[in-house]
Amino acid sequence: MYEPCFDTLRTKQQLGYTVVADARCSRGISGFLWMVQSSSTSAATVDERITAFAKGFEQQLKEMPPETYEEHRAALVAQKLEKDDSIRDESYRHWDEIKSMRHEFNRNVQEAHEVQRISQQQLIDFYAENIVPGAAKRRALTVHVLPAAKFAAEVGKSGMSVPDPVGRCQRAAWREKSTALFLEFVFSFCPNPTNTQCEAIAVRCTENPTDIDEFFACRRAMAMLEGMVTSPSMTMSAITSIESPFSVIWASDEWLSFCGFSSAEVTAGQSLKVIQGPATDPASLTNIMESVRRREAITTTLPNYTKHGIPFVHTISIEPLTNSLGEPVLFKVQSHHIVSGMEAVLPTHLPAVACA
Repeated sequence: MYEPCFDTLRTKQQLGYTVVADARCSRGISGFLWMVQSSSTSAATVDERITAFAKGFEQQLKEMPPETYEEHRAALVAQKLEKDDSIRDESYRHWDEIKSMRHEFNRNVQEAHEVQRISQQQLIDFYAENIVPGAAKRRALTVHVLPAAKFAAEVGKSGMSVPDPVGRCQRAAWREKSTALFLEFVFSFCPNPTNTQCEAIAVRCTENPTDIDEFFACRRAMAMLEGMVTSPSMTMSAITSIESPFSVIWASDEWLSFCGFSSAEVTAGQSLKVIQGPATDPASLTNIMESVRRREAITTTLPNYTKHGIPFVHTISIEPLTNSLGEPVLFKVQSHHIVSGMEAVLPTHLPAVACA
């Protein structure tokens, strides 16, 4: 789809310099992305043109000669089966699987096999059911990113009454309500923002980044007990060095979000001692240390604490990862059956923030 999309939206319609049409997988959810960056065409018009192309492409699929479809399919299979150009490329591919916790290290071979099984009619049916505008199973999110001046101009043309997203609206009622809605919206998809993200959020509010960080910490604590963040079915992982002090090398997004740390904080020479606290059982810790010194796997149930002192209980499994010679080189630490401690002491209210 990329070539006809680029040809239509950029070459012929000249909507903008950057045109993207690409399938992607985010946190285990497959989707399709169209993106156009334009300095000359309004966002509304770009949206309409993308929708029109998506509708028209269905007809292109139906009218495509079978031999052309076979050529496209064979080319995609060959692309999937291409060997990595370097050990660096292979390493990146494997680490993508580790970071996403999918662990399908021969994904390219599996995908090539599945592509060979997809008929032209199956592709047409899938597109009609899931991608074409108006399809029964289609779920779409449209995002318009605009400079402030262009945003105001487009709102004026449309006649919409939309509050200024940068906080320039001076009405007192909007200042109070918009901040709460804005922060709740951010929390819904980013419950544990990084320091840089907190600084960006603080630009839109009167408080400093530390206050914003405190807000999200308190909100995570409340959500934890409401069952919004933690779940017995959730799994989180970390990789540590094989030698004492067993420093954390990598932690999954789930681990970072749940425990309240940034990746930089936890990989700066820290060990998993950072989540120990008053209720962490010394006897269990002793058993764990004895096993890791012998480089043996161990599974136990352990109380620990998040960065902000919120207790939780989890079943923790530690196992050595070996190289091609069978030598242990890293430890994989995985937590499951995670239950937040109801005895956690929570703040009585969220810190107030107001829109500038």
